[in-house]
Amino acid sequence: MKQSDKSKMDSMVQILRIIGAFMVIGTHIKVGNYVEGVPSYSRTVISCFVGDGVAVFWMILGFFYFKNNDYKRKISVMIKKIIIPMFLYSLIMFYFYDFIIGNDSTILESIRHSKEEYIYLIKDGLLKWRNVVPGAGHFWYLYVYALVVICYPALSGIKQYCDSIKNGQIKLIIIMFSMLIFNDLSFNGFFEFSHHTFGGMIGGAIWVLIGDIVYRNREKINFVCGIMGLTIFVGINFFRAFIQYKCYFREDITDEPLFWYTSYAVISVLGISMFVFGCLNFLDNTFFSIIINHIGKMTFPVYIVHMCIRDFLNSKGYNAKIILRFGNGGLGILKYEIVYTLMIFLLSLFVSELLFLIKLLIKTIIKK
Repeated sequence: MKQSDKSKMDSMVQILRIIGAFMVIGTHIKVGNYVEGVPSYSRTVISCFVGDGVAVFWMILGFFYFKNNDYKRKISVMIKKIIIPMFLYSLIMFYFYDFIIGNDSTILESIRHSKEEYIYLIKDGLLKWRNVVPGAGHFWYLYVYALVVICYPALSGIKQYCDSIKNGQIKLIIIMFSMLIFNDLSFNGFFEFSHHTFGGMIGGAIWVLIGDIVYRNREKINFVCGIMGLTIFVGINFFRAFIQYKCYFREDITDEPLFWYTSYAVISVLGISMFVFGCLNFLDNTFFSIIINHIGKMTFPVYIVHMCIRDFLNSKGYNAKIILRFGNGGLGILKYEIVYTLMIFLLSLFVSELLFLIKLLIKTIIKK
């Protein structure tokens, strides 16, 4: 691949990262899908359109998952760039969360924890490989991410086998998508996907294999495919909202269609990916590409800190003030979703840039 093509594709990936970050924040700040005990179709539509941020990140992982077959290096990089930052931030939240968000707590009160809380942190948190720290509930993705990386030899074997047979990529996509449809028909009764350990790892592994196939065929996506992709993204989410709305009236209510491990999510994310790769190439080699690439690289720290910033703003009543400003109806909630998502993203980006500068300053001091 030519360097200019590689740069273009890198910019497109960064755009997807930014879209994924906005979706994740949008999911975490959205209001409930019920109004006075009655399901709201307009709110359900919003939930569908912002519901696939994690799926976008899983797919991006698949873009580069098989680029390096050095298993030891993969584990080393994962520990350095994912596990260590996750644990450090978790410790900060464990000791300072109450003080940061203003839960009528002094620093000493926030730091002080009982023996039972430490036991809970180890027994129900670390030993079960899940988050139990306030302000870090979104870290389930990072815990599962680590398991997906650990399972590289198995996924690499699947990829190599599919590459060795005729139309292996197409067959693999059909098989995985068919299994997801079957799981949707059982409302997740077949795979029983979850946000915890291997219930999440299997779903993440499917996304990684899909992402690898998408990235290897990205150059085949033209402008027409991009327009089709945007149409698919919009269409599937309105259809998905209709299905979810009907599910609220079932005897056994479920919100399974909203999740990242569904066939709806696959169609949705493939649609938005086609749009980005096919229609946003004009951003390549422009001033905006420099900004996009930088912001895209900052999406991981933005992901890390955004929940704490959300909780802080919520504790000050900003979410309620914005809803009061725009109204509690369908269009008002859409405005709230856009404004509050953008507010939290920009604040998270500011904090991330500040932390980056502090880290750079410390490194400079140490070198001197």
